[in-house]
Amino acid sequence: MDSELIADQANDLRAVDLPTVSEIREASSEDVARAVAILRPRLDRLKELDGVIHLDFGSDKSIYVDCRSGSLVEARPSAGRLVAHPDDLVRVMESQLDPRSAMLFSILKVGGDVPTVTQFCDRLAGVRSQTYMDGSPEFPKLTGDWAKGREDLKKFGYCLIKDVLSPDQLATVRQRLVDQAAAEEEAGVAWWEGKAGHARGPTQRVWNLANKGQPFLDMLKLPIVDYFMRPALGDYYTVSNYLSVIAGPGNEPQQLHYDQTGVQPAVGQFPVGMNILWFLDDVTEANGGTRVFPGSHEVHVGPDNIFVSDGTVAAEGPAGSAMIFDTRLWHGTGANRTDKLRHVAITLFYRAWMRPQVNPWTSIHPDVAASFDDQLKVMFGYRCTSTHGGREDQIEGELNGYDPSTLVTEMKPRGG
Repeated sequence: MDSELIADQANDLRAVDLPTVSEIREASSEDVARAVAILRPRLDRLKELDGVIHLDFGSDKSIYVDCRSGSLVEARPSAGRLVAHPDDLVRVMESQLDPRSAMLFSILKVGGDVPTVTQFCDRLAGVRSQTYMDGSPEFPKLTGDWAKGREDLKKFGYCLIKDVLSPDQLATVRQRLVDQAAAEEEAGVAWWEGKAGHARGPTQRVWNLANKGQPFLDMLKLPIVDYFMRPALGDYYTVSNYLSVIAGPGNEPQQLHYDQTGVQPAVGQFPVGMNILWFLDDVTEANGGTRVFPGSHEVHVGPDNIFVSDGTVAAEGPAGSAMIFDTRLWHGTGANRTDKLRHVAITLFYRAWMRPQVNPWTSIHPDVAASFDDQLKVMFGYRCTSTHGGREDQIEGELNGYDPSTLVTEMKPRGG
């Protein structure tokens, strides 16, 4: 490591004052040297970018990259700052970690010109991403043609399907949700903006809808679920999460994110999951319709700033419709600028081998689980599929339940 490139952070004249992240583990000089050795041959990839990027590895270990000249330089004012452990920068450069995911979960901390820092990371990984789809395509429109919906899902990462719920189903499900949300607030167990016990906020989440009434279980058996989930996720897909987001007036728009962070990099492969967003009210741009970044399920398209909604479009549709979208698609709840609540339900489905976001064996009430037919048992992970989900053995297709009396525990031979 060239000693003159290790800058004293006290003398750093950066564009944005972003403190070093205390959670980042201590980086050794050897860690930094390894990262720089991998960085150097890639500097030429940066010459289409402007500005200096400050790479802050903590503990007074920093380097500065002049993108235009493709060189390491002395400390100077920077367009953007990236705080990371050198090993995580290496993972980004070697395409083992998506930089947007890393920013989302604060593995990378970024300040200043976020789009340039994002492009900086992409170029180091050999990715030439863009913030738009080629050809100025017409984005998905609401349709009753399910086959057209599959085409939209493949091309854009999402589709909009009308009349998924009948008027009677819609009325039943919506009323059950309204009653549940009110009861949880009354009982002091409502979740506002992140966790139970928060002061009442504009957005309420109702978790684990499988426990909250038969109408929610009935939705999982609608034909549209299997029509879209089976081709995308294979047989025996499972429910990873099932919740409602009730966006109230004045809510904060959600940071852009995707739902495939467990596989890195998340894009350019296959989806491990699919979402169904059930519209229980008319959903519009004005009342917080989910912002989606069309085409971002593909490796060459993505937001260059996940902290703003630039480049997104609002998913809109009448009550009873649904948006189905790929877990690789960047998206986030929009801002509700109306004076009314906006009710939606969300079902996240995963491939059979993916660990669910919500553990069904610890979160579903035993009385509810006892009511499951075979279809729901499969959906909630009770089926042994490709050796996953077995008990003491792995019998393909076996539907397992929890019965402590059948478990073999510590034993001793007679007289032992």
